[in-house]
Amino acid sequence: MSKADHQSAIAHEGSPAINTVLVVDDDIIISMNTAALLEELGHRALEANGGAEALDLLVANPAVTLLVTDQAMPGLRGSELIAEARKIRPDLRVILATGYDGLPGERPENVVRLDKPFGLAELENAVGTALGTQVSMKPI
Repeated sequence: MSKADHQSAIAHEGSPAINTVLVVDDDIIISMNTAALLEELGHRALEANGGAEALDLLVANPAVTLLVTDQAMPGLRGSELIAEARKIRPDLRVILATGYDGLPGERPENVVRLDKPFGLAELENAVGTALGTQVSMKPI
């Protein structure tokens, strides 16, 4: 599926997307898979392959309610992207997907951590937690 298809696809035909989610990962396979899982859950997924592109998409798409970002990326790391994104959209909900145990530097506030690798159930739980539809929040 092309990037354009991911940006416009909705998992459940005929029903509106629950949320617009911005997926950021420098590994295109991971971003495509994450977007596909989100679409399977009924969300609209936009993909960016780095921090600068993500910030541009965030500005251009006011419907984005959730950011799912990798931590280890060239340029802006995930935690840096979160800080910049929240300057644009202070109330943005965030999931930080990482395969690392600890995060260097200051940890962002109000962020749900999603351990890589993850599947549909883990992503669904993280999305529910980030959007406030689940009770517990896994600290990073």
